[in-house]
Amino acid sequence: MENNILIVDDDAYLLNVLVQILRTEGYHIETSLSGEVLLKKMLYNPDLIILDRQLSDLDGAEICKGLKKEDETKNIPVILISAGSGLRDIAKDAGADDYIEKPFDSHELRDKVKHMLSKRKCY
Repeated sequence: MENNILIVDDDAYLLNVLVQILRTEGYHIETSLSGEVLLKKMLYNPDLIILDRQLSDLDGAEICKGLKKEDETKNIPVILISAGSGLRDIAKDAGADDYIEKPFDSHELRDKVKHMLSKRKCY
């Protein structure tokens, strides 16, 4: 079964890079350039969400908190991604399952995604 990943980042170039890296691993990818659209794409029922911490329209950490409070979405792993400082603490406070600091290593990205998806299968 193909894993579905939703990537939300307001940087179109970075979004494309993330998609290219993860598609080579065989994942089905949906994308959004805004937090508002993310909420609509939840109907897509992703197995994992990669969420930019600093979106232009919404705070990714606040979105993550909201997702983790809802019964329908609380078990979907969320990886926060950001270039900002203090991401580890922000991710922890938001209830994110992991985090990746920009700039990131493609191997680290692949490893974290694979790990999160393997944990999801345990639910």
